[in-house]
Amino acid sequence: HMQEPLTETNDIHECTKCKNDWALRVAIALLYVLCALLTIAVAVLGYKVVQRMDNVTEGMENYGGKIMAVETDLKKLGKSRPESDVAVKASNNRAVLDELQLAGEDMQSGHHSLRDLLESNANVISKVNRTLNSYSGLIDGLKTDTSRLQVDLQVQTSEQGRNTHSISTLNFTQTQQRNLISSLQRSVEDTSQAVQKLKNDYQSLQQVARQTKADVDWLREKVQNLQALAANNSVLTRSNSDALEDVTSQLNSVSEQVQNASGITDSHEQSIRELMDQQRDHDNSTSLKFDALEAHLDRNEAEMDRITGNVSFTTQLLGVISVDLNGLRTCSETVAQHSDLLLGLNSSVAETRADNTELKTQQEELATRLDKEVSSLSIVMEEMKLVDSKHSQLITNFTILQDSKGTLSRRAPKSLQRDTRSIEVEVRVKIFGRYREQTDSAIPHLFTYLPPYLIFYSSLLIRNGAHVPSWCPPQWKSFRDKCYYFSSESLNFDETKEKCSNKSSTMLIISDEDEQLWIKRQISGKGYFWLGLTDSADESIWRWVDGSLPNYTKWKPGQPDNWSHGHEAGEDCAGLIHEASWNYFFCTERIGFICERTNESFNSQP
Repeated sequence: HMQEPLTETNDIHECTKCKNDWALRVAIALLYVLCALLTIAVAVLGYKVVQRMDNVTEGMENYGGKIMAVETDLKKLGKSRPESDVAVKASNNRAVLDELQLAGEDMQSGHHSLRDLLESNANVISKVNRTLNSYSGLIDGLKTDTSRLQVDLQVQTSEQGRNTHSISTLNFTQTQQRNLISSLQRSVEDTSQAVQKLKNDYQSLQQVARQTKADVDWLREKVQNLQALAANNSVLTRSNSDALEDVTSQLNSVSEQVQNASGITDSHEQSIRELMDQQRDHDNSTSLKFDALEAHLDRNEAEMDRITGNVSFTTQLLGVISVDLNGLRTCSETVAQHSDLLLGLNSSVAETRADNTELKTQQEELATRLDKEVSSLSIVMEEMKLVDSKHSQLITNFTILQDSKGTLSRRAPKSLQRDTRSIEVEVRVKIFGRYREQTDSAIPHLFTYLPPYLIFYSSLLIRNGAHVPSWCPPQWKSFRDKCYYFSSESLNFDETKEKCSNKSSTMLIISDEDEQLWIKRQISGKGYFWLGLTDSADESIWRWVDGSLPNYTKWKPGQPDNWSHGHEAGEDCAGLIHEASWNYFFCTERIGFICERTNESFNSQP
């Protein structure tokens, strides 16, 4: 479901890119055509001016020849006519000659004015050519920028596709991890139930063992009592045997009495036999009970061995469960890292979209600027056409002057000269004013979109009063009026301070919430980074590396704690951890670092 809108978005981007590409190509082709037409018009105008100047020169030579002819005619008339007529004719001819000389001087002044006008037109044409050359350079730069933007758009499109694929893969992996976590949770629940059951069994077995131990103690007491009873019986038996021996001796000694008491003796012997049988039976029953107790003890020992085996198995099972729990913790940490990576990817996608929008806006502005430049060139063409018409009118006036020969008065050349100079001044003011207006208004805006390799135009723009924007060199990122360098190597605090000093910069100093949020987006999922903050000089008094006290802080909850486990000096340096929170670090630890400096320092470098 996510790939369908992405595909449609990519199609829309491709269509927009194609339209913008074709529009730019058509505009560039139209500009080339207009430049070619302007060049042709300038060449034709120059040719016409040169041709008219040749005609004027020939007319001046013809006037000189005619003056010489008039002088010869005057000489001939002086020889053939009387002196009075000659004097009148001479005065008339002298007046005509003066008028012709004045006309010649006016023609020379007109010739000089035409030459000045031609030189001014040549200067205007050369300036227009230089302007066209500069515009051609700008157009080449725009072409390279367009190709570079197209390549960047293609790269960003491919990166967006890869990011989409990685996001879908991460979603699938996250789904699998969720299923695995749910199954592990079920297994943990089953294991916990089994462990609880084993605990209950173990407690019941402990109770049985305690009861068995009490029974064993009771049986031991009974056995001891039986052993004491058996000892008493054996003593009694020995005493009885002694008594029997005494009785036998007495019987032997008093056989007479025995015979008299034979019945009593027989009864006593019978009772003794019964006592012996009872003793024998009692010994047998005691031995049987003792054997039964030994068997019961053996069974109890086997039960205890089984309980011990169950306990060891339970211990092993608990170890496996702890390993599984550690695996679950690792999986949760991996999921957290993946979530951070997803957040970073989402932020990068958002930044990519913002960059695409900005690039489109810049491209539209460039197209607008190009249209304005084309319109300004068309205005220049119209002005050149006006100049051509004025020159045609001037040449017509000179033709009329040539036809009228000596009938022109002094007022006519002066008015013609005034008209010529007024036309020249008007055209020059209009052309240079319009050119100055278009150039001064276009150059500052065009410079904003020039790529870095065209910065050498900045000297020309500064001389023209244009503003040169601030920029950051490669591998540095710009935010507001500062440039930031994000390192990929790990150094301790002192090494980082020296490294940033070698780059003519300082360690990272965060002054407000906006800078904190921007730094957070830049380092998301990239590890830990140093801050230019330490209390090594005065304990618990934090200072930036430039000696100033922090006006803004973003400590992690519970920080700073100055933990000194394994280190006598404790934690005296600060750095950025997850979510760009500030945390205590030992100054000897090796983590990433960030250097910063103002972009004016870069722009001031040659």
